Amino acid sequence: MDQKFLFFVIVFSIISITATILIFFAKGYKIDLVNKTLEQTGMIAVISNPQGASIYLNNHLISATNYTISNLSPGEYVVKVVKEGYASWEKRVEVKPQVVTPLEITLFPAVPELRPLTYTGVGDPKISFDGTKVAYKVKNGEKSGLWVLDLADKPLIFSRDPKQIARDTKTLAFSESTFEWAPDNKTILSTLQEEGKKEEAFTRNYLLNIDQLNNDRLYDVTPTIESTKRNWEEDRELKNKDRLSRVNEEGISLAEGCDIKWSPDETKFIAVNEEKRTIFDTKNNKSYSLPAANNYTWFPDSKHIILVKQDVISIIESDGTNEMVIYNGNFDQQVVFPWPNGSKLIIAANFNTTASLNLYTINLKP
Repeated sequence: MDQKFLFFVIVFSIISITATILIFFAKGYKIDLVNKTLEQTGMIAVISNPQGASIYLNNHLISATNYTISNLSPGEYVVKVVKEGYASWEKRVEVKPQVVTPLEITLFPAVPELRPLTYTGVGDPKISFDGTKVAYKVKNGEKSGLWVLDLADKPLIFSRDPKQIARDTKTLAFSESTFEWAPDNKTILSTLQEEGKKEEAFTRNYLLNIDQLNNDRLYDVTPTIESTKRNWEEDRELKNKDRLSRVNEEGISLAEGCDIKWSPDETKFIAVNEEKRTIFDTKNNKSYSLPAANNYTWFPDSKHIILVKQDVISIIESDGTNEMVIYNGNFDQQVVFPWPNGSKLIIAANFNTTASLNLYTINLKP
């Protein structure tokens, strides 16, 4: 009985110790052989789009995405993600004990493909407030007028070609007008000069429906245009005030006196003036510095920002790090629009000095 009991005690002790060790390992502990102690560890979970990229931790190849690197001692690590044909991604990451640090990484092509989107020549392209349509002027014979290109994904049975919404006439030159998107993203305000019978010029304002050719249904809204624009501005101010009501004092202070651009999911904003360039994350109440650029545009995923510089377009993450050059060459700095699903960028460029500007797409997902 004594031997059986002793055997039982030994087996039970081994099982208990093993189970305890496994539990500690599962909770993120590992044995420190130098100090002969149990050390708390953390993990880094790496997910990339596209998948199958190589993960390097402090320049050592670990695995391929998607993968979780476990049993890491607390501290800073350099994580690098590399995939052939794509710009490499690299960031310094802090690992905390018993915490999983998630890294959701978007890789962009190292040599993006450039394709023409228009051939007629375009003037003054402008994207709608919801980022799903681009309006532009064309001065090219019978096609002269205002056009709209719908960027939204549609079934193949629907046409994806640009649609003319206003055609030039003898008295109405829509191709020389000034225009702006209405906040509803369904109409465009076109302002132009119309010649009278005695050759005097009149300023006319027309609200154009983007779903049709409007020449037979033109309504001059000049008598009410001031109140209409005032209502638009009041609506914008009210919406911005509502957004800022959910921001702490630090964020409000950063926004003061700045041009504000909210991310599509309205959880972050870019604040820019002559003295500062800042990103503010309203969820984490953190601010980050932006590198210098001539223009900033949010990427549709709200996790990246497009930087426009002289002859260079790059993309950074929303914490201001990991800048990746997307395009280097000739383009109009005022026309850099992301496709709604983030698969492309739209630029306006002229690769032939004798031709007009045209719209091109830079493919970000080959």
